Amino acid sequence: MNNDIPYPLKLLATQVDPNLDQNWQITLQRLFAEIQPHQREIICQHILQQKKIHWNRKENTFCYLAQHDFHSLIEKTLSPYTKILIKQIADSLDKLKTYNEIYQISDYLENILGQINQIDTEDDLDLQAQKQRILKEFIYAAAQIILEKDHIALPINHRHINNDVIKTFITEVFLKQQLLKYSFNILRSQQLREEKNHILKYFLYKQQKTRQLDIVKTSKYIFALAPSSEGMVNTFSIRRFLQEEKFEACENIYINAAILILEKIDDPVHQQHFEWQINHIITIDKQVNQYVSDIVRNIELYCHKELIPFLMAPLNPRGIFIEKLVDQRLIDFEQKLSNHVLEPIADALKHSVHHTDECHYLYINIKQILDDLIRHFMEFQSQPSIIFNKQVHLFIARLKSYATLLQKRHTDIFTVFSYEAWKQHHAEALEPTNLLKDLSLNSLQEYKDAFSELKENQRLLKQSVSFLNKLLNKPQKIKDNIIKWL
Repeated sequence: MNNDIPYPLKLLATQVDPNLDQNWQITLQRLFAEIQPHQREIICQHILQQKKIHWNRKENTFCYLAQHDFHSLIEKTLSPYTKILIKQIADSLDKLKTYNEIYQISDYLENILGQINQIDTEDDLDLQAQKQRILKEFIYAAAQIILEKDHIALPINHRHINNDVIKTFITEVFLKQQLLKYSFNILRSQQLREEKNHILKYFLYKQQKTRQLDIVKTSKYIFALAPSSEGMVNTFSIRRFLQEEKFEACENIYINAAILILEKIDDPVHQQHFEWQINHIITIDKQVNQYVSDIVRNIELYCHKELIPFLMAPLNPRGIFIEKLVDQRLIDFEQKLSNHVLEPIADALKHSVHHTDECHYLYINIKQILDDLIRHFMEFQSQPSIIFNKQVHLFIARLKSYATLLQKRHTDIFTVFSYEAWKQHHAEALEPTNLLKDLSLNSLQEYKDAFSELKENQRLLKQSVSFLNKLLNKPQKIKDNIIKWL
């Protein structure tokens, strides 16, 4: 797709999913009202048609043409183990229809999604595609069941969470994030600055930066979610969203998420209630020192103004092979990422943090920055000229692996060290790398020795053979030596 459509509008179109979004037609109608006729045609051709969404140009209406049936996957699957799992999941969907208590629903969804994610694809592309198809069809089937429920029993809460709120959160936040992973759209501070409404442009913008909130805009609501201090905890968990805590000898209620109703966004009473929710979100307790916050702010500005525009800039071949241009773009991007993002974070951890809350502050920010970069990289990969480029695919895999490693080891990496403790930790971290280096050097030397002997035997074989050598059958011995080293 070309660059004629502004990225925010293109992103909005790609996020629309008729199986998960309650008001997806209204979303598309509003989007089409903001763009030019030729841009509508581009979005229709490159995005909507792939989603099986038909646009009636005369009436400006949309309808969804695809049909989904989770049970049909059984016939399309060859693996006996996967067939059994699909059959079990298909049967369990009937149980989901009987669940009316929210924690039953949330536990069921997380359990089944966990089982699907554990399917071993053995690096087989066909198995990976099959696993993704199972995940998608289950999410669509579960979402349909949840949206059709007449009533979901909810705990008493202070945020006016009702059935419509929880259904929207489950389908348009929790399940959609599970489906899209890094492609799931989260509003960052720069996007909030572009909003027209005062409470988004100023209040939520400031709170997002201060509290490091993940902001998700759905068809009816805006959800402001607090990131978890524990790396493996899902920010979008249903249980976590519902959680409200009141500590002993304390009147305050502490929550993990705030809810803004879009229809009431200009209502002063609702604005006040939203601000109350934001102020009761669990956040960093201690003050982050100015130097650390400046590092984070500078990195965010660099990514927004320099790194992402550099990545997304058009590729102009001008007689040069597109592969060479892409390779150079990746090399330059990696250097910029290392010099202006990763190294400043490492330097701050080494010299500037004084307590664990500052470490947590750095971790959350670098995680959010990497998530945004991965999402833009996937958009970069979707260009027609590089859609199957192997180097881009490998680079995205490296970024995802790096982000996952940080998430799993964040308590070891993002911690306060004395200089001596840092040196010891650094030496321990280098041990596996040094071991691999030693193994590589030893293997390389063995290879060089074997290669030298092979070449020597080849040289001897080419020499003229004397009558005595023929009698002794020495050439055959040399051939045997060559075969031994091959």
